[in-house]
Amino acid sequence: PEVRDWRPGAERTTLMISHSGYERLAPPVRPVRTLTLDHRRHALIIEDVIEGEGWPVSIPLHLAPEVAAELLAEGEARLRAGDREFVLR
Repeated sequence: PEVRDWRPGAERTTLMISHSGYERLAPPVRPVRTLTLDHRRHALIIEDVIEGEGWPVSIPLHLAPEVAAELLAEGEARLRAGDREFVLR
């Protein structure tokens, strides 16, 4: 694992991380994840980028059995667990 960037702040905190676990593949690829906590909006933004060439990439989203998902629009879903609700884009 590698921490590429760490920026704590009053309005937002950002962490960028990656790992070399898939660099043994042909062609080699490296996943990079950026997590941004927006303190004002109370939002967590997660961005995944795959560095490398030659691969179509699909990242599955696994939810706990008690989480209900409702498709709102292309690329947008509402997640519910108990009395909590989140929008996933």
